Amino acid sequence: MKTRRGWRVGKKKTRSTRGVPVVRALAAVAGALRGRGAWVAGGAAVVVLGLVGAWLFAGEEQAAPPDPRARQYQDFGGAP
Repeated sequence: MKTRRGWRVGKKKTRSTRGVPVVRALAAVAGALRGRGAWVAGGAAVVVLGLVGAWLFAGEEQAAPPDPRARQYQDFGGAP
């Protein structure tokens, strides 16, 4: 029966990423995104992006001037 110590002794490391700055930066970002604060910030970002998207896509349409060739119906007060 192998124990954890036996598993660790048998494995060889292929590559060390300890000195790579990109990997360290990604690990720092991942660590910052854990916890309740990240969920709150992510939720707020989703709400803000939704509001901005709604404002951009459902914006007020510009009213075009009426067509000058359209018929103008006038009420003459015809039948009593």
